[in-house]
Order: sequence, then structure tokens, then C-alpha cells
Amino acid sequence: MQNLHDTVKISLIEISSISISKENLIYFVIFVLKGQVSVKLDKTEKLLRENDVYLVRKNTAAGLMGRGSNLVLLFELPSDLLEDMLEDVSGIQCDSVSDKGRNYNPLRSILANLAKSHFDTANTSHLLYQSNLYKLMHLLSTDYYNIPVYPDDADEALDKRIIKIRQYIRKNYRYPITMQDLAKHVHLTPLYLSRFIKLNSGENFIDYLNEVRLRNAVKELLSTDNTITSISFNHGFPSMTAFNKVFRQKYHATPLKYRKEHEEKNEPASLDLKQVDFKFAEEHLKQYLNSNFAPGEPEDGKQIDVVLGPLQITDTAWKEIINLGFAPDFLNFDFQQQLLSVQHELNFRYARIEGMFNSDIIDHIPNTPHFNFSNVNKIIDFLLSIHLIPFVELAPKPLKINMSSLDEFHLKGEVDLFSTPEEWEAFLKSFINNCLDRYGIKEVRKWKFENWAYHGHHLEFTDKGLDNFLSFFEKSFKTIKSLLPDIQIGGPGYNLSADEKMFSSILEGLRRINIEPDFVSVYSFHRETSDSLPYFSTKPNYLSWRINAVKKTIRRFKFNCPVYITQWNFDYTSRNYLNDSMFKAAFIIKNILENMDAFSAIGYWLLSDLTSDHMNTDRILFGGNGLTSINSLLKPAYYAYYFLSQLGEKMIKKGEGYIVTTNDENDYQVLLYHYCHPIDFYCLRCDTDVNKNNINDIFGDIKKKTISINVKSISPGKYRIKKLTLNREQGSVLDQWNRMTSIQALSPEEINHLKNISRPGMSIFLEEVTNEIKLSEEMDINEICFFSIKRQLTI
Repeated sequence: MQNLHDTVKISLIEISSISISKENLIYFVIFVLKGQVSVKLDKTEKLLRENDVYLVRKNTAAGLMGRGSNLVLLFELPSDLLEDMLEDVSGIQCDSVSDKGRNYNPLRSILANLAKSHFDTANTSHLLYQSNLYKLMHLLSTDYYNIPVYPDDADEALDKRIIKIRQYIRKNYRYPITMQDLAKHVHLTPLYLSRFIKLNSGENFIDYLNEVRLRNAVKELLSTDNTITSISFNHGFPSMTAFNKVFRQKYHATPLKYRKEHEEKNEPASLDLKQVDFKFAEEHLKQYLNSNFAPGEPEDGKQIDVVLGPLQITDTAWKEIINLGFAPDFLNFDFQQQLLSVQHELNFRYARIEGMFNSDIIDHIPNTPHFNFSNVNKIIDFLLSIHLIPFVELAPKPLKINMSSLDEFHLKGEVDLFSTPEEWEAFLKSFINNCLDRYGIKEVRKWKFENWAYHGHHLEFTDKGLDNFLSFFEKSFKTIKSLLPDIQIGGPGYNLSADEKMFSSILEGLRRINIEPDFVSVYSFHRETSDSLPYFSTKPNYLSWRINAVKKTIRRFKFNCPVYITQWNFDYTSRNYLNDSMFKAAFIIKNILENMDAFSAIGYWLLSDLTSDHMNTDRILFGGNGLTSINSLLKPAYYAYYFLSQLGEKMIKKGEGYIVTTNDENDYQVLLYHYCHPIDFYCLRCDTDVNKNNINDIFGDIKKKTISINVKSISPGKYRIKKLTLNREQGSVLDQWNRMTSIQALSPEEINHLKNISRPGMSIFLEEVTNEIKLSEEMDINEICFFSIKRQLTI
């Protein structure tokens, strides 16, 4: 493993005046701990104040000037290190002065811990230092990476191809790679690739490869005593003759002469700075050390001023879809009662159904082309009676339980009622005609249908493959549209954890058969994939990151249709106690509020634990995905949706950790939340097992946080303020069950008691207001508070 201490320099200094040369191949990260520092660039000047972070790129002339007493952490990152570790350094942006919309606390935290692990050698290790440095690289490439804005899709695709070519050459230049090797990697013919490189770099393949080899060879030449021969072979040159030839063409000297000249100049590789003792920095860094900041998280105790002004409609994409699971469960009376109760309070619009065309639901009448739709009609009758519109998944799925990332227990395989495309077409026509006869065209045209592309256990294409999906989609799309041209049909149910090539292949295939879906559907579980197993993403902003990538791909294929997240949860497995905990409530609210404008609909997976997933357990709570338990106990996830349903129709202001809405000038709603993401160790171990008695252990050493909201410019008078509190003490059925020693066998009376004591806390008070209302809450990990503020009308 490379010793990163030898390549990265960290300085704690007081800046008087420093000049950075334009020829410098160093990226400088400036973190101001005290005072002010001016950064002069070619045409601009930045004034950095306390806690500001700024990145000076390589080959950029800059002057750093201290404004009085100051203290600065300066990180010198060699360009070859960043370029080797990151795909595209050009998109990274760190400028807390200008970039006010981005939260820099996560970056400050990583920089603080990196510096501590560098200086505090008595209490840390070399491995901890390297771990922090890798975390920094990861953070820079995700949360502080700006996707370039391209004038058209062709330019975007071009840029991605260039990056891929450069990345391959950087990683493999030491080996005898050929044009054929690179062409295979980027899926181009060697002839086309040769022309492409020449057009975009001005060089042919060999010249470009030799330039990369030479650049790295020169670094070794000037920084080591290694022989010229070993250096030439270390960097991919086939012989000393070849190395000397390329070297002379570039530097007009032999490698040996060039080394001697530069030894005489003794040019420093980085700035020679006088260090300040790290103990002087710890007071300034204590708020960032060992902290797990989420991107965009408001600072503890900072007052947020909310002034009445122009309003916008509060987005309600969250209530468009609720996933009910597999259709056979809908005939269960207990399930119907749970759905009736939830819908009465939350008022979802669409009910998404899987397995509607299962053999348990539909009978093929023997020796006839007809089907018995009586069970289907019962299901749809019930949904419509409680004001839910059917959202039907067309493709058959196996009925299964996802026990964990490793275990998938199939209860029943797929039952294919139709052996040919012609039989499928005849069935669809029969089904649609049955619905038109029973419910009428005005009702049925509101429905939506989704074609799901089959994914394997590790989210890969299986032998069902792309061609089968496209054929199925085309047949379904054209058959249904022939009867109901304006009904909406979408797909492919792409899992955001899967390879993006899979998604691109599907869209490319749809474009090829000249079909544009009415909506693009995706699934989102907070997972990423490795070469072996999926793991929980360490990124708190995973959803916005992945949805932005999906929308970018959709634009590239020139589809103009909305994005529906038709299945969404933190975990797709149904044995994870995080599903029953306060974490899930904060997860729901954070992701919905942060991404209100990113999609047209988002469907929570899933309504109830009372599905097939409970069949192999007798526990009251078992980590199921539902908003409600098998015994109709309401989980914190349910109350998250309830709080969202209580928001006003118009939004006044929102930010990380809060939203303020209104219905009219005398009626306001404030929702506060303190979301905390699981620590990296939990996320990366590919396991769903958590201790239900100590859920908070997986969030690390996170403290309570005070969030203060000041609502200004409201009408004077007496206001009635109702506060609902959701935390581990009030509203968490898992914590209440733990206090009952997690006993399994509960009587109906005891279950009813558990339900009653697991409601959010409530307090009501009156306040005389002149023109503003101040709210301040000290919030625990993943705690949520909702305030309803109404002016009292006097007669």
C-alpha cells in the first residue's frame, strides 16, 4: 500500500504572505480556523473568513495574504494522487464563500479528523490517517462534485468517453497496452478510436500514451535515486532506447542530464512552511472532530429566520403512490381493514399492485379463451371504494421474502399464465374490456400500468434479458393503447443500485423500437453494489445523487417524460429493525423534503407487514418494511407520513432539517427533524442485523442538536400552538415494545395498550404574538417535531 503520509502535506500555519506558482502540480485546500485570509487569483479575489474552505487547483497562480491574526489548515494534495484516485478531478468544487447552497460541514469534519490523525501521533495510527484520506477523496467525488453543464447530449456523451479513455490509460500505462485493448474497453472499433483520440487530443494513441508514461517517469526521476533503466521499465517503456527518444523530444536533454540540472536547482515539491502546534487548533476544530455531519445539515443552535413572502405550492409527490404488495394478500380481511384505516388518514392517490395476474387471482376457464376475473374485480372494487386508483405492475414476479442481503427465500416461483405473446395480447384485451364494462372508460383511463424489467438477485440482467423485456413492453404498450390511447404506461422499474449500463440499454432499446413510455419508473433502496454484494450507501444524499444521474440519462436519450420512484425504502430486506425504528421516520422526511422537485411520484415500499413476508415469523415486530405491523401497530414511519399530510398547501421556506408551510395568513405549520445516517462500518458490512435494544449504536457519537426557527411578519394576536413530538420516548413502538421486554405473546388487550402508548407526544399552549413566533427544540438522534400554529379568532 502506498504510504500517503509521504505524498500529502498538511500544515497548520499563520499566513502572512504565500505565493503559489502557476507551474505547481499541487491542489491546495485552505481551511480557515481563525481570522481572515485573502486569496488572489488571476482575475478575482476571495476573502475567506473563519470556517471557510477553498480549493486552489493545480496550475493556478495564487497569492495568500493574511488579514491580521489568523490560523489556517493547509492541505497540499499532489495532482497525480487525485487523478489516480478520482475519475474526474475537474468537476470538484470547494468554495464555501460563493457556494452558499451547499453544506460544507461534512468536508470540514473530514478535514478536521484528517489533520488530527496526521498530527496527533500518540493517539492514532497510520491506518486511521489513510482511512480519513480515502474518506476525503470519496466525499470530494460525490458531495462536492458538480456535474458539468453541457450544451447538448452529444457533448455530454463525448466528455464521458474522453474521461473513460483517460482513466483507462492512467491506470494501465505501465503495461504494454494496445489500441485494440483500449478500443475493447470503450466499445469502439480501433479505427474509430484512433480518429477519436486524434480529434480530441491532437495526438495519436501512441503519442498520448507516451506522454502519460513520460509525465509519471519524470516524477520518479526527480524524487528518487532509482536508475534510469528501472524508471523507464517502471512506466511502461519497452526499452531504454524508446524512453530516451521520447524524453529528448520533450526536454531536449537526456534523463540523466535533466536530473542533475534539477538537483542543482533543488526545486521544492511543495511550500516550505513553519508549523504551529496542533493544540492551538483543537479548540476551533472541536465541533467537527468525530462528528457525522449530513450534507446540508444546519449548524447546532443557529437561528433560522423565516419571513413571509412569495409562496409556492407544497409538492405532494409522496402521496401519489403507496405500495400494497402482492394482490393475493388484498383478499385478506385484516389487510383490507389496515388499508382502510391508513387511507382514511393519509389519503394516497394510487395503490400499486404486484401479482395482479397471478394464478391465485385469475383462473383460465378451461377449453375457452375466457378468464375468471371475479377476484380481480373484488380487489379493484375495494380500492375504488376507498378512493384509491389502481397502479398495476404487468410483469410477473416471484413471491419471495428478502431475509437479508445474503438470503432470499422464495415462497412461490413465477406462474406464467401465457406461453406466447399472442396469448398475452388476448388476455390483456380481455382484462381491459372487463374493466371497461365494469367501471367505465372515465374511471379506467385514470389507471397506470408499469412494465418491470427482470433483475437477478444481484441486480443484473438474467437470461430473461433485454430482448424479452422490450418484446413484452412493446406488446403490452401497443395492446393497451389500442383500447385506451390516453392511459399511462411506463417502466422499466430500474433499480438505482444496478449498473447504469443496464438502464441505458433499456432506454436505447425503447428508442430503437420507437416507444416513449408515459413515465420512467425506478426503484430506490439505499444500496450500492460491489463485485460481490450490495451494501448500504454511506451517502446521506444517495437519493438525490442517483435521481440526478437517472434524469441525466433520460435526457441523453431525448425522452420527455416524468420520473416515478415506484418502490422506495432504505432497505429491500424485511428483517431489519431499522424499519421499525425512529431512523425510518427521519429517513422518510429528510428524503422527501430534500427531493420535492426531483420526481413526479414516489411510492413507499410498503403499506403493511401483513403480507407474505410475515409467514415465517411469529414476532410482534420483526423488521418488516411496512408502515404498520401485522397487528396494526403504527410505526414511526407511519407518523412520518402523517406529519407530511399535515403540512400546508403552500411552502414558505425549507432547508436542511426544517420546512415551514401555510394554508392562509393565520395558519402555519413547522416540521423539524434531526436526521442521522448510519456510520460507515454498519453500511459497508453488507448486513442488516442490528440490535433492536441499542439501535442508536450504529449512528456513532452524535449529540443532540438545537434547531431554532423564527417565523417573522405574521399578524399580531393570540395563537394556539400544538406540538407533536416523535422520538424514542414518544411515538416509537419498537422502543415501547423493548420496554415490555420484547415479549412475543401479547393478548389483544396488551396489543391495544402498546398501540396507545406508542403515539407521538402532544402539548398545546397559547402565545400572544406581536409579529413573530420563535420555536427552539433540542432534538435527539432522528427525532421529529411538528408544530401547528393557528391564530385564535375572537368575536
